[in-house]
Amino acid sequence: MSEDMLFILRDAFTIAGRGTVLSGDLVAGSVAIGDEVVVTGPGGETHAVRVTGVERDRKLLDRASAGAGQVGLLVEGVTRSDVTPGSSVRAAATVVAPAPTAVPAAWLADPTGRHQLRYWDGTVWTGHVADAGVAAEDPLVPAAPTEPSGPAAELERLHARVTEVLTAAGSGAFAHLKLGIEPAQIPERVISLGSELERATRPGKALDILHERAAIFQALGMQTEADRDRLAWAAIKEGHSGLSRTSREWAAGIFGLAHGSTFVAAYDLSVKDEGKKVRVPLMRAGRAVALGYCPKCGSVQRLDERLKCSRGHGGAQDIACVVPADVDEVWAALQAAHPDL
Repeated sequence: MSEDMLFILRDAFTIAGRGTVLSGDLVAGSVAIGDEVVVTGPGGETHAVRVTGVERDRKLLDRASAGAGQVGLLVEGVTRSDVTPGSSVRAAATVVAPAPTAVPAAWLADPTGRHQLRYWDGTVWTGHVADAGVAAEDPLVPAAPTEPSGPAAELERLHARVTEVLTAAGSGAFAHLKLGIEPAQIPERVISLGSELERATRPGKALDILHERAAIFQALGMQTEADRDRLAWAAIKEGHSGLSRTSREWAAGIFGLAHGSTFVAAYDLSVKDEGKKVRVPLMRAGRAVALGYCPKCGSVQRLDERLKCSRGHGGAQDIACVVPADVDEVWAALQAAHPDL
C-alpha cells in the first residue's frame, strides 16, 4: 500500500460472516489485500482495520490503484453504522484524522487533496471548496459516472475483453472452446446464448447454454460472470426442473423472489451430486455464498455447504447460492420476502 493512499466512501454493506464492504473511490495511491488502514467516521472517530478483499467491476483483485474507478474494500473491524458517505480510508502509518467535532466551522485543508481548502461546518465536510481564493462546489464524494447499459454496451464490453485476451495470449486462448467461430464473433455468440436461455423450455437446454457461456466467460477472464452461470447450472442439477420463458421469470418462479437482473436459483433438499460438486468447491474458494431463510431461527442466514444455518438447522427455505458481489441484493430480497423478521 502506498503512503498517500486515500479512499472516499460512497456506500457500505455487511456480508454476514465475512465483514463489511466499503464501496467508493480510490482517489490517491493504492491498496492491497492484507493492508492495515484507518477508517475515519463522520465525527472524526477512527477505526484501525485490515483489508481482506479488493474488488472492482465485480472482479476480485489483489491490489487496486487510483484511477481504477469505483472500488470495493472488504474489511474487518468496522460496521456499516460506523461510517457514512464521505468517510475516508487512509494508510494506517500516515492517517491524519479529519477535523473532529470539537473544531469549529472553518476552511481547512481538503482531505481529498483535490483542492487547497474545503469547508468544515463543525460536524461534517461540505462540498464548498476553494483554490487560490476562488470558491467552487465539489461534493466530497463525486457523483458516480453513468455507465452505459443495454445490449450494445454489453457487446462493446465483450469485444474489449476479446481484444485484451487476443493481445495477451493470441487466438489459442479460445481454441479449447471449440466454438467453430472466429474470436471476433465470440461477443455476438455470448449475446445469442443469453437470448437462447430466455427462450429455453427444457432444463437440458438451459444446462447446455449455461455450460458453454460459463466456459466463454472463463476464457475472457470474467470470473464473476462465469461463476454466476456455474451456480445456475448447479441449481438445476440439484433438483429443479422446468423453465419459464425468461431467465428472470424462471429465477423468480423457483426462488419465489424478484431480483431484477440478478440470476439466482433456489435449492431444495433433494441435492444431486453433480450440482453439489460444482457448488461446494466455489463456496470453499470464497467465490460463492449460500443464503436462505431458516424457519427455526426466524431469520435470514448464511448457510454452510450442507445448506444448514449457523446453528445446524436444516430445512432452510428460499435458498440461493450467489457470487459475493450479489450477496447484499439477495440478502435484502430475502428479508423483504419475510416481513415477519
